[in-house]
Amino acid sequence: MMVTIDWVARRYGVLPSHLIREGDSIDIILANLGVTYENYLNEKADSKNKNKNLDKPVPKLSEEEMLKMVQAVRSKENVNS
Repeated sequence: MMVTIDWVARRYGVLPSHLIREGDSIDIILANLGVTYENYLNEKADSKNKNKNLDKPVPKLSEEEMLKMVQAVRSKENVNS
């Protein structure tokens, strides 16, 4: 919990003691939401720099998930042939 208070206090530019005295749990929720959105925008910008055709960040899939997707596509191609 103390790490969260320190992180939120730094984000808002206040001392942790001020956050403890004046803050609310909504501050933690909004700070987390803000960071999540910033990360999304950064990933989106990075993906545009790497491949100009992408509008969204590349999803983080495991190798197993990707193999299942490839197998599903291949099985559909075999049915349609």
